[in-house]
Amino acid sequence: MASILIVDDDEDTREALRDALALEGFDVRLSAGGREAIAEVSRPDAPGLVFLDATMPGMSGEQLLDWMSERQELDRIPVVLVSGDTTRTRHRRAAALLCKPYDLDVLLRVATELCGPRQTPAARPVQKS
Repeated sequence: MASILIVDDDEDTREALRDALALEGFDVRLSAGGREAIAEVSRPDAPGLVFLDATMPGMSGEQLLDWMSERQELDRIPVVLVSGDTTRTRHRRAAALLCKPYDLDVLLRVATELCGPRQTPAARPVQKS
């Protein structure tokens, strides 16, 4: 199974998404912005899916999508554009558009549909009383 790259300038959001996806068996990488994400999608072991925040300082999610659109070798990587703006329309390069706040069930369904089946989820610790 390929990894999922989460690109978001908000550290709490990145970590919360990572934790939720990892608990469901996904291999997750994190990126704090568009320029850092360029390095990730350009690697030989590029992610199989990208969750991309639309609005970030420096290079926005839409600018990153424009950059990816110019590189045919990246066509195989689906990108889910994520935004808190409910009036935003889907970018032509985006496989899907999700609105914040996240619906965890929708997020997991999209991840499974676009990235493939999950690995066996990590065992959750048993708490003793």
